[in-house]
Amino acid sequence: MDRRRHRPTYRSALLVPCLVAGTAAQMACAECSEEDATVVTPIVDQTPSPPPDPAPPPPYEVHEWGLVAHALATDPAMGDNHAQLLAGPGLRVLTRRTVGVLRGAAGGKPILYAHLGDGVSEATFDVTVTPSSGEILEHWPPGELAEGGGSLRWMGVRAHRGECGARTYPARDSAPCLAVRDGYCEAAELAAYETPDSACLTFGGADLNHLFYRASVPIPTLAAVQRTAAGEVVVTPSDTLPGYVLRVRRDDRRDRTRVSIVRAAEANVAVSVTRAADQPAVRGIDTLRAGLRELGMTEREGDAFMRAWTDHLFGFEGTARREVAGGGAPSELRPKTDALLYWLPVSAAAYVATLTFDPPPTAVKRAILVLVDLE
Repeated sequence: MDRRRHRPTYRSALLVPCLVAGTAAQMACAECSEEDATVVTPIVDQTPSPPPDPAPPPPYEVHEWGLVAHALATDPAMGDNHAQLLAGPGLRVLTRRTVGVLRGAAGGKPILYAHLGDGVSEATFDVTVTPSSGEILEHWPPGELAEGGGSLRWMGVRAHRGECGARTYPARDSAPCLAVRDGYCEAAELAAYETPDSACLTFGGADLNHLFYRASVPIPTLAAVQRTAAGEVVVTPSDTLPGYVLRVRRDDRRDRTRVSIVRAAEANVAVSVTRAADQPAVRGIDTLRAGLRELGMTEREGDAFMRAWTDHLFGFEGTARREVAGGGAPSELRPKTDALLYWLPVSAAAYVATLTFDPPPTAVKRAILVLVDLE
């Protein structure tokens, strides 16, 4: 028998997906003929891929130190309830013009330094300073000052590593100083507060070491301060105070200045500070330095703060004399013979002035010393 005549014939099958349901039907699909097969065109997703997330801004930190001064006798109910937020004692302007006296509290030389994160060569950011009430009195470098001094903005501040170019500051007889309405100019002192460990700042085509502002601000109500008939001062804070509370009996000669030092109080716990100060000025100076470190300032930033305030708070060393605010200065800016000092908690710093950054830094460390005039 010729086996070729009886060889079975097979029809080729096209193995494609069949639009039928069930496992058995899917298996039968392999037996579909070419005529019965259905060609399915694959569907391609035409949706564009989302753009990659932008790179995070380079990390940087901002450190600020300053001082808020006000008198114990100031009565907020009388409407005289503003302090000044200061960086330093200030210099008298060389003019005989009559100026208005700012009463209440005074803010001294808030200085802002920038620090770049590890491996970061530069960062650019905007800064806005907004006193919770009151006004910006002076600042450097010139920024965008809102009408009435209600806020201040520096836009496009570039912090970078490397050497800074020459820095210039207003002279005490320059237009920026003469324009300060209370007759004192802190901007003329700013060269004394440069630090070598912070980033160089470039703004408005000029290199800077730091940013500066001075403002009238609300008197801090964080701590109730009362004086007893025996002359003791009782401090009762509504929030825990960092570091120590100091009472300074200042003499122009530092070796005659005496200080009382007590551990700062916890929230709603009263502490008494005696009038009979028995510690030398150097103990008070060392205590303030320790407080600056505790609040995150670098050693060099602590040095700058002490250059600004040591003579003013503790008297002069030996025969050295450095001009401090006096004469016709607002009373908050004059050296005090009896003063209470404490550090403002970081949580309360925004009560006197808010700092806003874009993009935000990884940390903002603020060391604001409160001086209460007990005279």
